[in-house]
Amino acid sequence: MIMKNYTLVFLRSQELNKDFDSLKEAKKYVEEARNEHYLNEEMYITNGYRILKKYPAISLPDIDFSKMKMSLSQFADIINEADEWSNEFKKIIEYNGWKDTSGVDQWSICESATEKLNFDDNGQAVVLDK
Repeated sequence: MIMKNYTLVFLRSQELNKDFDSLKEAKKYVEEARNEHYLNEEMYITNGYRILKKYPAISLPDIDFSKMKMSLSQFADIINEADEWSNEFKKIIEYNGWKDTSGVDQWSICESATEKLNFDDNGQAVVLDK
């Protein structure tokens, strides 16, 4: 059995824990995870004996998303993590070239050529096919 030397531990979502052969690989994966959607996840890398590197959770107000290309799914994650609607969301919609549909009805947020982003009955942003 081959033993991995480093483990990336997600404090909230431990099912995502991942083993690596090198510390460099583990650090690279952290950056990829941060860029995906694990922004509010506190993480650390351990060698099994001690914590080598800690990554605190990043709160959404600390990040400027207004000039980031992203998918509607990623935008939905940002909206769902926020405590309240932000004026920055309008900038994200504009920057990504989506049509703002927030004034159409109480559920609509925006849409791309193939998908739309709406609030569901629980107030969560969800991506739907057009």
